[in-house]
Amino acid sequence: MLNDFTGDLLEQQSQIDPERVELMAEIARLYYEEGETQSAIGKKFHLSKATVSRILDEARRHKIVEIIIHYPISTDCNLEKQLIEKYGLIGAHVLVSGQRPYINLVRLLGKLAARVMLNYINDGMTIAVSWGMAVSATVEALSVNRPMHLRVVQTQGSSEEDIIEGTNVVRTLAAMFGNDFRIIPAPFILKDQRIAQVLREEPSVCEALQIAENADLALVGIGSMNPKVSGLFRAGYLDDQQLQELIQQGAMGDVCGVIIDKNGQPLDVEFNRRIIVVDLAKLRDIPIVIGVGAGAEKAPGILAALRGGYIKVLVTDMMAAKYLLSQDEL
Repeated sequence: MLNDFTGDLLEQQSQIDPERVELMAEIARLYYEEGETQSAIGKKFHLSKATVSRILDEARRHKIVEIIIHYPISTDCNLEKQLIEKYGLIGAHVLVSGQRPYINLVRLLGKLAARVMLNYINDGMTIAVSWGMAVSATVEALSVNRPMHLRVVQTQGSSEEDIIEGTNVVRTLAAMFGNDFRIIPAPFILKDQRIAQVLREEPSVCEALQIAENADLALVGIGSMNPKVSGLFRAGYLDDQQLQELIQQGAMGDVCGVIIDKNGQPLDVEFNRRIIVVDLAKLRDIPIVIGVGAGAEKAPGILAALRGGYIKVLVTDMMAAKYLLSQDEL
């Protein structure tokens, strides 16, 4: 089944003469892969250099050619050391990010988190995984450097929202390490808290949650109450009014979808009673919990998660790190 991007790409290309597509692809291959100059390509096809340049531009417009920039990843050792000392972390990794769009920041953060994650995983581990953009970017950036068999499990119920991609993340990660995974057979959120409670007691759901709660390592995103970067808001689980009401009740962010206050404690709100998710008290007991989140908007939520004691290894950026170091740890 084609995804939206692939479908759009094929639709665009089908509207161009097939011979033109072949010409664009061949010229692009010679220029980008073989390193030939535009002048040399022009001579080969009896075209002017200006025409070759226009064809290359056309190839990019029609997505026959895509350019991916691999930004170098650098970290700030001084900020990392201060975070470890201040919050008692096993490890801290601070991306030197500069000013860039949030989506680009997330991609870079994911690359750094993937590198960090590979330092902690070992053969035979059970890995619990939450969802969100940063977690998805981390899994996407993973490159397996040694054969291992891992069991992968969700930390919360499933979501059909594309922005969340919880089930896809689990399947993608499991495919790299033996394809052993466990999906929680329940939705993330229910309309009624009583139904949620009944589902939590279902043997298959209860067993899956217990596997996650007893994992050797967890990879979790850290959510924000800022609508610009809130996964719960962008996925439609919270509307603007609900978000504002939660903020008024003291919400600072979320961990695995659980809304937490400034000290990292789950808020006593209906939303938290309607979701299927690991017990955060048991998340603390997982030996290695890698928390991934960055940016000024995420910083208050990261602080709350650190105060709650959920994060053992933090992957963040300079902006969030400086905010965290300016605050009281408790």
